[in-house]
Amino acid sequence: MSASRFLTACAVQAPPRAVFTPRITSSRAIVFISRTSAGREAAKQRGVRFGRPPALTPDQVALGRRLVNEGTSVRAAAKVLRCHHATLTGHSMPQEVRRSRPADLQG
Repeated sequence: MSASRFLTACAVQAPPRAVFTPRITSSRAIVFISRTSAGREAAKQRGVRFGRPPALTPDQVALGRRLVNEGTSVRAAAKVLRCHHATLTGHSMPQEVRRSRPADLQG
C-alpha cells in the first residue's frame, strides 16, 4: 500500500483532529503558561475584573436585604428585583435566611 493511499484511508476512518494532532513540548508549554500568567497579572494591575459580572447592583442587594429583614420572603423579594431567589440568597444574606425552611418541612 502506498503512503498516500494509507494516509487517505486513515483520514477517512478517523476524525481530522485525531490524525493531525499538534503536540506541545514541555518547553513550549512552560513559555505558554508563563506568558498567560504574566498577562493575567498585568490585567489585574490595570483593574480588570475576571469572571461573570454581578447580576445585582449593590443598591439592589441592599434593597433585597431590607425587604427580607422586614419579613418579605426571599422569593417575593427576588420577584421585586426580577432575579432568581438563589441569586438574592447568594448575595450576602444572613445565615438564618439562607437556612430557613418552611415550618411544614422542618423535622
